[in-house]
Amino acid sequence: MTKQPNGAERAQERLDRALDLLEARVARELSARTSLDELQQEIETLTADRSRLAQQLDKAQAHAARLDAAAGHAEERVGSAIGTIKGLLGER
Repeated sequence: MTKQPNGAERAQERLDRALDLLEARVARELSARTSLDELQQEIETLTADRSRLAQQLDKAQAHAARLDAAAGHAEERVGSAIGTIKGLLGER
């Protein structure tokens, strides 16, 4: 015959179950906080990367504008030189 648990044993079992539930809840909360911390760190990293990339883009765009200006100036000078050469050849 099996022995029926007395009041103290039942209370101990309920306490054990409650502690197990509490431990599981604490573990979930810690995991959630860790996940939030990891997400916050990822956001900070992405924000820093975005800022760095924006600066690089600004520099690249400024460089491209300078190259366009230099190309335009070179085109004018080449056109002027061609005109001068054609003029000299036409005079002969």
